[in-house]
Amino acid sequence: SPDGQWLAAAEHPEFASGRAQPGDADRIRVLDVKTGDERCRHSGVVPADIRTLAFSPDGRSVAAIGSGDVLVFDAAGGAERWRVHLDGAWNGLAWSPDGKAVAVGHRDGIAMLDGRFGTQRPNAPSAPGVGALSCSQDGARIVAGCWDGTIRAFDAGSGAQLWSPAQLSTSSV
Repeated sequence: SPDGQWLAAAEHPEFASGRAQPGDADRIRVLDVKTGDERCRHSGVVPADIRTLAFSPDGRSVAAIGSGDVLVFDAAGGAERWRVHLDGAWNGLAWSPDGKAVAVGHRDGIAMLDGRFGTQRPNAPSAPGVGALSCSQDGARIVAGCWDGTIRAFDAGSGAQLWSPAQLSTSSV
């Protein structure tokens, strides 16, 4: 969580015994970092093959992605706020600093979802397979780590690419 007091974890009770495989999570819990006590657990069906969990900037929500489902639930009580099914392999996710948007990385680019309702926003950036995402502090840019080994920056509002791999490789950084 942003304040460092809570941890979101996807788990299966049979991991320790070896009878569960990675991706078999059947619950998502929010735990106290100091004691390990459970604050809450997601109260709905957990998507298969959970890849990423992330707290919203205000710490009130947790986003999770796995096997085409993106869900957001209440970090204090576990109630599901929204769920969206997106076809394909979804990977990284990042909240905008104001919590109004969730960027989700995909094999074909980035989906921008409304952080409150889960509706898909237009003008999503297109990139060649996205594995990691980050939003700038001001929320104006999205930076994507792509499967082709490049890093690309996009305007969060329009989806336009701001700089390309060729520009990055010729810089003095």
